[in-house]
Amino acid sequence: EEAEEAAAAGGDGEQEDLDAEMAPEIKALRQLFGSCVLYCGRECPLRSLEFVVLACGGTLGWDGEASRLEGSDGSITHQIVDRPMAEEDMLPKTREFVQPQWVYDCINARALLPTAPYRPGRLCPPHLSPFLDGDEGYTPLERVRAALTASGGAGEAAGEGGGGEDCSEGGGEESDEESEEMDAAPPAGSKRSAPALAPQSKKVPRHAEDEDDEESDEESGEEEGEEES
Repeated sequence: EEAEEAAAAGGDGEQEDLDAEMAPEIKALRQLFGSCVLYCGRECPLRSLEFVVLACGGTLGWDGEASRLEGSDGSITHQIVDRPMAEEDMLPKTREFVQPQWVYDCINARALLPTAPYRPGRLCPPHLSPFLDGDEGYTPLERVRAALTASGGAGEAAGEGGGGEDCSEGGGEESDEESEEMDAAPPAGSKRSAPALAPQSKKVPRHAEDEDDEESDEESGEEEGEEES
């Protein structure tokens, strides 16, 4: 018994040392979902979600056997759905309905992201990896967080119809360009006057010039012969 107690005490001491040496960012990540109680539908990747949610301090239940939560539990803050779902079916209103990608994007961004762009039936923001990013090979955490947050704001604006302003501005520019082209184009049925052509000098073939020179030489020779006679 004493050996077991000593081993347990040694294990606790080692864990305390590991916790002390752990970076603040890792400590925060281990409590990322500490305030969240999530519930998974049958269609969701349960094993993967259970691993990451529990590793980040969250509580997880699911629709199936051995779940620690029932679907009607009032403590559930987020329900994970991976299928189309009508807005009126997202009940109760006390919880957020999200797609599984929300969980993984929160981990990559090291923050709880807005849920609106991840609601069932919506096209989620681009999934950015914090490790690989094409030519750069590494995406800084700040860039991942900024990109996902910006996508969330854009998704909310689009859902509220806020994208109309950009469309109207773009359409105005195109209409201005079209009107300028219409002004420049002649009306239908009218004849456009051809541009005046600059006078061009007539080129005489070289062989014609040689013949003229020979004729002039013969004429001058005949005139000289008449004068001598």
